[in-house]
Amino acid sequence: MIDPVLSLACALVLAWIFIAAGAHKFHDPARFGAALGAYGLLPEVLVRPAALLLPLGEFMIAFGLLFPQARSIAAWSSVLLIGAYTLAIGINLLRGRRNIDCGCGDPGRRQPLSEWLLLRNALLMGAGALAAAAPFARVAGWLDWTVAALAAIALGLIHGACNQLLSNRHRLANLGSTHG
Repeated sequence: MIDPVLSLACALVLAWIFIAAGAHKFHDPARFGAALGAYGLLPEVLVRPAALLLPLGEFMIAFGLLFPQARSIAAWSSVLLIGAYTLAIGINLLRGRRNIDCGCGDPGRRQPLSEWLLLRNALLMGAGALAAAAPFARVAGWLDWTVAALAAIALGLIHGACNQLLSNRHRLANLGSTHG
């Protein structure tokens, strides 16, 4: 059992991340479908339906994380989905296919596969497990909600900054190779 503030903060940041990820994928399903197909793990006939269904699943997880009655199921679902994404990244890294766009960033930010994505996803799966954990039996007051919301915002900003650094890392490497 954990403090309800920690569980709530993890649920809120994951909801934020899944809403943003789903929105990017939903907004440009062709781009996400191309990224998904590049992994080479699904039969071609399933790539387009998966590109349409995965963002819906992410929205459902985000929605579930916001309600205490559904939080545990949604949190474990987030762990499973991020775990599936992590497995796909890991398989392609083992194949030596690093130039694939992970498909997890917004349309203007290409993120090639790297071990850093595995670490990021492991941390997100840990947050999912914390969000799923049963909180101590105490009523969360307004101060708890405020702290949880501020912690979720801070964690969300750290997540966004890390994603930007991963994207910039690729861009800087390409810049150095074209001008070096």
